[in-house]
Amino acid sequence: MLKKILFISHESSRTGAPFVLLYFLQWLKQHHSEIQLTVLTLNGGGLTNEFKMVADEYYELSKITTPQRNLVQRFKTKLYKKLGVHYARPDAKKVFVKNLSQQDFDLVYCNTVVSIPLAYQIKLRNKSAKLLVHVHELESEIKRTIGNLNQFSDNIDILIAASGMVRDNLLHNYSIPANKIEVIYEFTKKLNPKIKSKKKEEVFEVGGSGKFGHRKGTDLFIQTARYLNDHYPQLKIEFTWVGLVPENDKASLELELNKIDLNNRINFVGEAKNPAFYFEKFDVFLMTSREDPFPLVCIEAGMLGIPIICFDKATGVSEIIKDKGGFTVPYLNIEVMAEKIIFYMENPQIYMMHSKFNQAEFSKFTAKTRGPIIYNLLAKSIKYNRQD
Repeated sequence: MLKKILFISHESSRTGAPFVLLYFLQWLKQHHSEIQLTVLTLNGGGLTNEFKMVADEYYELSKITTPQRNLVQRFKTKLYKKLGVHYARPDAKKVFVKNLSQQDFDLVYCNTVVSIPLAYQIKLRNKSAKLLVHVHELESEIKRTIGNLNQFSDNIDILIAASGMVRDNLLHNYSIPANKIEVIYEFTKKLNPKIKSKKKEEVFEVGGSGKFGHRKGTDLFIQTARYLNDHYPQLKIEFTWVGLVPENDKASLELELNKIDLNNRINFVGEAKNPAFYFEKFDVFLMTSREDPFPLVCIEAGMLGIPIICFDKATGVSEIIKDKGGFTVPYLNIEVMAEKIIFYMENPQIYMMHSKFNQAEFSKFTAKTRGPIIYNLLAKSIKYNRQD
């Protein structure tokens, strides 16, 4: 029986992986309140208060610092210096991790591969605990953040893959045994769909979302808008991007949009606490990420009945839409992506079919449906642990 679990998250930002963890913890607290939930984040973020509310114990590693030396420590430093001995004060973070490792956790739940090195340390000191890693990343992010996953894989008992694409990467690039990997698609809060019927004279809204940058393909979103503006200037198409744009990128972004005459066509609204406010206005969602296992923004768009256009070999979302709730176009081919937008504008019946398909499929991805699956996986791993 599960009694005590340590959850480790790389941060508490308002981004996909922390949201998925938070939703699962809220479900777990509601349905299995007997389990003590300890949450440790490496860094803070906009969801810190929400994590504090759901956790029995909450810690943020970045805020644990070594206090200033007291009189005794200063005396020791001077004394050791005279004796020719270096006196090093204990590092507060190392002491904290060591003390945390001595707690009798049934399981350490590592949310994202970024958290693996720390979870690995705790696992080595607490050998009776099972180590589960929830992998929300594909290959380039794994390499960028921790290098070679195989340096830790022998001590990982089970992995949750956020999509079939994530599973395949773990199998083929790291030779992780298939029986150690469970595919559980990401999930979010339930959104109420609104079926739209468009009139030809109305503006067609194209949406995108994510933190501004290369991996999310913000540049490809802009290039798709440029293509449509150049080839179909008579059509009423507007573009909205929801997501954080760092301050040092704002000036260059505005300059670029001015140069290609798109300032009146694209609106970057910034980070939103309620992105659904903007999503409800979208007619099509462009998933321009170069690599994105199963982004929550696509689940939210799908729940609202918005068809999705994404790149092949870039995201697990293509495993769901299958040309029934959107289109998967050749990798980085913005011309085909743009033409699919025109296709939807010219084919309202197919648009409605794809809209209804997404509502039905993506509405399945909530904590209500995924929470029990994850919990049963955790309970199963503990059961096996007790039989070792």
